[in-house]
Amino acid sequence: MVLRKIFPTLLFLLLVLSSCKTVQYNYEDQVITHEVADITVKMTLLSEAHLQELFGKEENPFINYPSKFPRKYFFVFETEITTQTSTVSFDRMNSSLKIGNAYYKGANQYNLPRDWAPYYENDRAELHMKTKIKQTLKPDDFTVSPDNPFTGYLVFLVPVGEEREGTVQLPAFTPDGDEGVIEIPFAIEKFIDGEVAVPSDNTGIFAE
Repeated sequence: MVLRKIFPTLLFLLLVLSSCKTVQYNYEDQVITHEVADITVKMTLLSEAHLQELFGKEENPFINYPSKFPRKYFFVFETEITTQTSTVSFDRMNSSLKIGNAYYKGANQYNLPRDWAPYYENDRAELHMKTKIKQTLKPDDFTVSPDNPFTGYLVFLVPVGEEREGTVQLPAFTPDGDEGVIEIPFAIEKFIDGEVAVPSDNTGIFAE
């Protein structure tokens, strides 16, 4: 990632566990805190249990997507961004998740209701889920400054596969015209035959 003037390259790895036999990702919450210049970014990849606590077990638009061909799964990052002196804007509408050679556009308050459209059980469920999506995924973009931190979510709905690496991409720009894309790689590690692999320590790599 290169973000001119204000951002050096930012790389960090997340441990993610998933099931190889059932081809289904299973997460434990993973917390990453990183400082870039005067900016602090904290991202938490939320487990399904945590998502149920936040949004409920029923009519939860961020779990149990019912499509089968291909099977899809949610990656939900609870995200906090603060700055000490800078003003930086982020474009959530154009965020993306790269897995393998494929790019998947971030979920937003417009495309996620369309993704769910074939699967709403009834009108009440549709209204309830659309309301949760809008409340969770707005605004489309946001600006962070010392007196205006951001707390919210980055959400991605992607096909389940056997890939072991992913990269979150988040466009950012400043009032001075500096712009670029923050690229956040993370490692995907699998359950093997229902047994959890021994987790390695999360590591962060920061380079100019």
